[in-house]
Amino acid sequence: MPSAERGMDLESQSPRQHRFVRQVGAEVALPNPGSERNLDVEEGSEIGAQATRESMRSFPNAATSTVEPYRTNGVYKFLTLLGLFMAPFYLFYLWSNRRSNIKSFSSIFFVGEIINFVLSLLSRLLLWHRQQRHMCRLDALSPPFPREQWPRVHIWCCHYTEPPADLVDTLRQSVQLDYPPASYVVTILDDGFYKRKGEVYEKTQIGQQMEDMIGETLAAFTQLGHAGIKKTWREVCPDERNRSYRHEVAPGGSSIIEFQVEGLPLVRFVCRKKGPDSFSKTGNLENALWNIMEDDVNFMVLVDADMAPRSDMLQLLLPTMLQYRDSEWKPDWRTAFASSPQDFKNIEHVWGASDPMNQQNKFFWQILPTALDSFGFVHFWGTNVVFFVPALKDVTGFVYACISEDTATGAQLHRLGWSSSFVGGASLTLFKGLCRENVQDTFHQRKRWCQGNIQHCLMELDPPLVLADSFRYPPYRHELWRRLQDVKDQDRSDRA
Repeated sequence: MPSAERGMDLESQSPRQHRFVRQVGAEVALPNPGSERNLDVEEGSEIGAQATRESMRSFPNAATSTVEPYRTNGVYKFLTLLGLFMAPFYLFYLWSNRRSNIKSFSSIFFVGEIINFVLSLLSRLLLWHRQQRHMCRLDALSPPFPREQWPRVHIWCCHYTEPPADLVDTLRQSVQLDYPPASYVVTILDDGFYKRKGEVYEKTQIGQQMEDMIGETLAAFTQLGHAGIKKTWREVCPDERNRSYRHEVAPGGSSIIEFQVEGLPLVRFVCRKKGPDSFSKTGNLENALWNIMEDDVNFMVLVDADMAPRSDMLQLLLPTMLQYRDSEWKPDWRTAFASSPQDFKNIEHVWGASDPMNQQNKFFWQILPTALDSFGFVHFWGTNVVFFVPALKDVTGFVYACISEDTATGAQLHRLGWSSSFVGGASLTLFKGLCRENVQDTFHQRKRWCQGNIQHCLMELDPPLVLADSFRYPPYRHELWRRLQDVKDQDRSDRA
C-alpha cells in the first residue's frame, strides 16, 4: 500500500520522529466484500471504536514502541501504602478482641487474616506500576524497514483430537496475514494423525479429516479449486548423525504434507510418529523446534487450534523484539518472547453477558501483564506468543515433565536473563478463540493449570525422596541445570 494511502509521508517528517495513522487500533484495513480472501476478522463497529480510542501517536526515530504509565498508578500506590499503614492496627484489634469462649476459632481466624494480608500485599506490590505499550507496525517503523527484508516467521498450531472444524478459521486467517507470503510458513503440528501399534504407525480417521480440511480450506482461495493446490509428501527420518535431532519425541520420524497455493504462504502439516512416551504437547513442540524447522528461522508464533489471528498480528508482535543498529533492523537479542492476551468470541453466546465462570479472566490476561511488562517478566500462556527461536534453544527448548510446559518454559527463559513483553489490552486483541462451553470442561482445564503450577514448584524445589526419577530427570533437565549454573558462574565473575 503506498504511503499516501496510509496517511503518511515519511520524507516530509522530521528525521528524529514521524507520525503515522496506522498505529495500534488507529486504522485497520477494511475487508473488500468482493474478495474471497477477506474474512470478518474484525467487526466494523470494533474497528471504529478502536479508531476513536486511539489517536495519532508519535514514535521517536528507531523506536518500536512507546510506554505510557496508567493514570491511576498514583492513586493505587497511595491506597496500597494506606492499607500497609492501617493493617497493624486492624490485626492488633482482632487479637485484642478475641472471644474467650472460642479462642481456638478466633486464633485460626487471626492467622487467616495475616495470610490474607500478606498475599494481598504481594499482589498489590506486583501491580505497583502498570503501563500501556503502544506498538509501531513494521510498515511504519522509522527508519523504514523494507518489506522484502522482514524476517522469516513460522506459525505453529498444535492439534491432537480437537474437531477439524475448530481449526478452519485459524487456518484461513493465518494464510491471509498482512505479511509477505514468501516470508512465513503456517505449520499445523498434528499429534493425532498416526496411531502406534507396536512398531507400525497407522493413519487415524481424524488424521484423514484434518488433511481433507486443509485441502478444502485452501481450495477456496483459488479458482482452480483442488487443482490449484500443489501437494507434496515427504518423510523426516531419525538421523543418528544429526546431533540436534531429538529422538525421544519422534523415534519413528515425521510425515510432512506441504500445501502450496499461488499467492499464499506455504502450509505444512506435520504428523509426528510418537514413541511409547509421547511427552504430550512438549514432545510435539520439541519435534517441530529441533527436528522440523529450518535453522535460519529466528521467529516462531505459537497459537492454539482455535485461536484465529488478526491480519496485522505479525506486524504488531514482531517490532517489540527488534532493534535498529548498524543501519538496519535486527533482533535485539534481549527479548525471548512477546505475549498477547487471549480473547474469546463465544462467551456471551454460551455463558451470557455475566460470564459466571470468568472465562474472560481479565485479571490474568489483561491487568496483570500490564504490570509484569514493566519488569520484563510477562508470562508465556501456551498460545498467542511470538518467540525468538535462539532464546528457546538457549534454555534447551521447552521444559519436559510439566503439564503446563508454558509456565515452566517462560520461567526458565527469565532465569537465564531473557525478558518478555506484552502486546495488547482491553482495546486490542490480536487473536480470538473459543472458550470452554460447559462446567466440566472448564473445571478440567483449571485443574490442569493447578497441577502444572504445582509440578513447576516441585521441579524448582526438587524435594529428596518425594519425586519419581522420571519427573526429576526428564530429557535435557541436566543440560538445563548446567546452563543455569554457567550463567550463575558468569554473573559471579562479572561482579568480581
